[in-house]
Amino acid sequence: MKVLFIYEYEYVEPLGIMALSAFLKQNSIDCDFIDLAFEKNLVNAVEKINPDVIAYSLITGKHQFFQKINNELKQKFRFFSVFGGPHPTFFPEFIHEQGVDAICRGEGEQPLLELVRALELRSDYLHIKNLWLKKGEEIVKNDLRGILPIENLSVPDRELIHKYAHYRKKKIRFVITSRGCPYSCTYCFNNGLKKIYRSEKLVRQLTVDKTISDLLYIKDKYHPKRFKFIDDIFTLNKQWIVEFSEKYRQVIGLPFLAHVRANHIDEDVVKALKNAGCTLVEFGIESGSEHIRNDILKRNMTREQIIRVSLLFKKYGIKTLSFNIMGLPDETVENAIETVQLNIDAKIDYAWCGIFHPLPMTELTDYAISQGYYDGGQFLLKDYYIYKKSELKMKNIDQLDRLHFLSSMAVAFPFTLPLIKLMIRIPLRQLYQTIYFIHRAYNYFFKLKQIDVAEMFIFEKMFK
Repeated sequence: MKVLFIYEYEYVEPLGIMALSAFLKQNSIDCDFIDLAFEKNLVNAVEKINPDVIAYSLITGKHQFFQKINNELKQKFRFFSVFGGPHPTFFPEFIHEQGVDAICRGEGEQPLLELVRALELRSDYLHIKNLWLKKGEEIVKNDLRGILPIENLSVPDRELIHKYAHYRKKKIRFVITSRGCPYSCTYCFNNGLKKIYRSEKLVRQLTVDKTISDLLYIKDKYHPKRFKFIDDIFTLNKQWIVEFSEKYRQVIGLPFLAHVRANHIDEDVVKALKNAGCTLVEFGIESGSEHIRNDILKRNMTREQIIRVSLLFKKYGIKTLSFNIMGLPDETVENAIETVQLNIDAKIDYAWCGIFHPLPMTELTDYAISQGYYDGGQFLLKDYYIYKKSELKMKNIDQLDRLHFLSSMAVAFPFTLPLIKLMIRIPLRQLYQTIYFIHRAYNYFFKLKQIDVAEMFIFEKMFK
């Protein structure tokens, strides 16, 4: 029995797919991988692999793309198709779509293993928890199972993706030491996940010793130049960070990047990160408006906290990258300028900014609908939304859209802010988007030094 995972490159290594593969391989299931970005002839590649099961991990906005791929393959090959990830988790009705044999809600390791085993033995698979499946014209809807302890989960299978030179050449390796987030930001899928799992404890973290052991294996086998920790909040547990810091410095000794949250940071944590070799932290500011940040987005952090923490990182020579959103419900141009100003005052090294898109099944989208900013249409269910214009119907939304492209320039060069306030009144979106891409590329390549030669591919895609 062979399982094939199909994916399309999006900068980050597909750690979810790699974890599933590792879990299956530990249970003697053969797995293979196709990245559409690097495969010239998909049909030939699938024919050579000859899979029994093809699995996809979907985000909302790309699900129709993968469904189309699946349907084309269904016309040429016989296989069982299963779709997991955020989209089927929140929209299990995807099971009704043509060519979809099963969808998996929530974490997929155990359900996928049980499904493959059942198919291999030609036994009943309709009862497997987390799965919705087709039985003729009927849809079988199984309940969710409990969350697996993190120590039962597998180290991602990095060999799976190494059939492609692009992955083999990567000098930055992505690592996750935990699953889950305790916060309830209104724009995030984690909030919806808590509602689905209810009483389950979603936040789980590996021990420091297990983390160091996994990192040492990656270091010795693949020789990366640095690591990037993509946990929702790497600094969630101060005691863990302090212990990790010393052991990482002694055993691993490579520079690394991490995602943090301002209200989990004090000087001891910053010192520990610096001691371990942290060179860059990423954290969400989202909005400079206290009302929007805390009442609408439920970020629950003050302007003073954000500035204090950012300046602490600056004091210890750790670069900062902030995440920001514009075009939010209730936002005015003045509010968006507050976001730029907060980044300036916090001396952020690079202020990334996106335009808000109403992701289905989030509290923020429900609020946008209730306020009449969004009609609840299905745009996001039909097309990938990165760099698309806002769907909200708000005063000055076009100016907010233009500002989100120019905001990082304003933070980097505050003297340009008066000029940018005038520029956003002029409808030159394509020009502003080009400025955004160039400035972003400069920061990632030279100022933050996040991108190595192999990762230039993402910028080639941007400019196509």
